[in-house]
Amino acid sequence: MKKKGRFDYIVLETTGLADPGPIAAMFWLDEGLGSELYIDGIVTLVDAKHGLQCLQLAKPGIINEAVRQVAVADTIVINKLDLVSPDQLRSIRQHIQTINGFANLVETERAWYVSHKWQSKRRIFLCQCLLTLIDLFSLDLALVFDLNAYDCNNAKNIGVLSERIGQSITDPKHNMDTSVNSIDFQVKGDVDELKFDDWLQGLLWDKKYSVSGVSYEVSVLRLKGVISMKGYLRRVVVQAVYDVFDKQLSTNWESPEEQQNHLVVIGHNLDSLSLSESFKTCCIHT
Repeated sequence: MKKKGRFDYIVLETTGLADPGPIAAMFWLDEGLGSELYIDGIVTLVDAKHGLQCLQLAKPGIINEAVRQVAVADTIVINKLDLVSPDQLRSIRQHIQTINGFANLVETERAWYVSHKWQSKRRIFLCQCLLTLIDLFSLDLALVFDLNAYDCNNAKNIGVLSERIGQSITDPKHNMDTSVNSIDFQVKGDVDELKFDDWLQGLLWDKKYSVSGVSYEVSVLRLKGVISMKGYLRRVVVQAVYDVFDKQLSTNWESPEEQQNHLVVIGHNLDSLSLSESFKTCCIHT
């Protein structure tokens, strides 16, 4: 604390079984709380030795908790590297990137730190799963603090996320290990706001979208996007966790050539080509 009565950070401890999605959504649903706090990012800690077993645990009809935690994370810390071989580390890394190709990966041996992070409009607050502080200094805190993952003024971060998925593993054999994956796509043209809202609500609430009369069922865990909305001179940033979403005006477009829509989606039964074709129905054709 820099001043008496004012907190620099608030840490919210949760268990390893906690689903961070509803916690994230709470900051959008509660306007009173949102006036003081806003989400800064979600960080998930993965045990390098036992994490793969947890991620591959089959639960018929549902997505297990470990997969959900990885899917909604902005930064993923793979811990206990000293307990696994290079091949084992490669396997857990590949599996994580298949689920969430956009999160920043941090690798360490004894990182005992936190799992969810938030920020207030006036001061920084954290809400994370505090495991223990045995060797905090083995991890660079700059990698897990002040992520600004939900900051609408960091719209260009979507481009960084796009680069990350290009580095993720797309081996079809490996993809069979999980039903949750991450995709991204870019579409040129201005978007009609009402059509986009209908499309997004169908995707998140009805859990489906259609292309040429064919309906596809999906389950979205996380969505981020920068939209070129008709009638706005600034970027519109959209964020979604499960069935709750938020749209905010961001920075100005630097040039007309730069204006385009970019969405990144993490969830079940996702196909980049058909989803981008469905999104094009929101665009205004001139």
